[in-house]
Amino acid sequence: MKKLVNTGISGLDELLGGGLPEGSVIVISGPPGVGKSTIAMQYINYGAINGESGIYLSIENNTSDVIEYAKSFGWDFPKHMEEKKLLLLDRTIFDDSEMQLSRDFGALKDIMDEMKPKRLAVDSVTLFDFLYRDDVSKKMNMMKFVDLMKKHNCTVLMTLKQGEDFPILKYNEWHFLADGLVVMFWNRNRAENERCIWTVKLRGRSIDTNIRPMKVTDKGVVIYTNDIPSIPQR
Repeated sequence: MKKLVNTGISGLDELLGGGLPEGSVIVISGPPGVGKSTIAMQYINYGAINGESGIYLSIENNTSDVIEYAKSFGWDFPKHMEEKKLLLLDRTIFDDSEMQLSRDFGALKDIMDEMKPKRLAVDSVTLFDFLYRDDVSKKMNMMKFVDLMKKHNCTVLMTLKQGEDFPILKYNEWHFLADGLVVMFWNRNRAENERCIWTVKLRGRSIDTNIRPMKVTDKGVVIYTNDIPSIPQR
């Protein structure tokens, strides 16, 4: 049985049956503002605190913005970087010269080979829209990316924008390709809003597929595993 990786997100490991299988690729899907980036940063921060090196690849924000956002939760990314436990990257690593190497992910592959990180967070999978213009190339390289991560036995958490409201969800290629899928969504009832989370799948693990309420606190995401959503779902 594969070693389980603790996510560091309160309640998530319980829903996932103890944690993420080492070397797995997990997609966190949800609409804007629900907490996807927070979970990704929390996952990387927990690893750094516990001696597991990690890479945070931000596609839509620059590294200074990531550092400031992490700071708002009390996560000291500069300290982790100084201690060589964290590497922050943004889409600028895929400059014009590297774009020619995008077949094997260019600079990212080289960094993985050298650093051999235990954890990787990609925020978000728009990386593949940025690198590949047609659907066939995109799908082929999505599979190559998964193979690259498994080669390094790196446990990956990727965020994915989900435009539709629960329960009407349009499934993405990543939903099927990834080892695990976690869906976050807003539960709405008139003027009230509630964040919820649903662990849809995790290959090879028995998981809690019940919908649970969650909050983004000043310490990060907290999932209430013994509670049910307080607002009726439509």
